[in-house]
Amino acid sequence: LNSRLKVHWTIKQQRDDISSEKLKNVAVVIFGLPREKFSVSEFNVLRTYIESGGSVLVMMSEGGEAKCNTNINFLLEEFGVIVNNDTVVRSVYHKYFHPKEALIANGVLNRELNRASRKSHTSFEGSLSFVYPYGVTLTAQKPSVAVLSSGSTSYPLNR
Repeated sequence: LNSRLKVHWTIKQQRDDISSEKLKNVAVVIFGLPREKFSVSEFNVLRTYIESGGSVLVMMSEGGEAKCNTNINFLLEEFGVIVNNDTVVRSVYHKYFHPKEALIANGVLNRELNRASRKSHTSFEGSLSFVYPYGVTLTAQKPSVAVLSSGSTSYPLNR
């Protein structure tokens, strides 16, 4: 991800405490599998950053918060997202041999994604498919909106 983003953006890796000074002029804050607990002051800085229009991308893996020893749900819950402590497993093998490399062919909930990819949203064969390797499920509640699901051929179903 880092090498692809470097083409168009300036990438800075941050290992110190998160502060509002460090988030000045930052377009997107990316947490690639956070493995430490955040402090209350860091959550306050991130909350203020998001509420003032900043963007945050959180990437987690199977097992969620418990496996990574983080407390990111404390922040995400305020925005209607919860990272579950599970994993998506494909119940039918197709193209990929490992059950945790889930090819999801009918998991697009937002028709606009199909339209943008020029795929039909009415037929299973014409729907947009994606691979979700070693992924965790999310619970999405208002104000967040789910755009993808685990589909009907992966467990947990349609989550």
